[in-house]
Amino acid sequence: MARPFHSSASSPAHPDSLMAWVQSRVNALFESSSDAAFDVAVDAALSPHVHIFVNHVQVTREDIRAHIGAQRKGTSAIQATWENSLEVLDADAKDGFKTGLMGGFLTVARRYEVEGRESDVQRAFVAFNAKVEQDPEVDPDSNADHRRITHIWETTFDTGSMISEEHR
Repeated sequence: MARPFHSSASSPAHPDSLMAWVQSRVNALFESSSDAAFDVAVDAALSPHVHIFVNHVQVTREDIRAHIGAQRKGTSAIQATWENSLEVLDADAKDGFKTGLMGGFLTVARRYEVEGRESDVQRAFVAFNAKVEQDPEVDPDSNADHRRITHIWETTFDTGSMISEEHR
């Protein structure tokens, strides 16, 4: 494996890095402005055969699509930010189409409008790890890139769940 690269708030990921590729695609899942854009973001990020574990429970691509879609519903603003990320490239990664592992800490802040007023921000805190590989089964993007996230390991805590339970 190649040497790992680390980013932080003061040292962001290089735009051509695997880290930036993963972060931009995951951010698009949350920050998409419409349902159609969300569907495009899912297809651009996740392999149809992605393996996903959330809090040590295996879930499907459709489970994640539904979960993120539910988080997006009714938001007036949503922002995904990354901290302390790192990447480890595959030794045979091609220039321009880097593959390998990426991990980092993601915070997703969601603001909802309630009765015409902005509500408190709800946050999801995520320790996120992903494997990115070439997936010859998917249509390439405009740059002939077949990369997709093929594995996700996520540990998450969502303050929205906590708030919902308090108001039952």
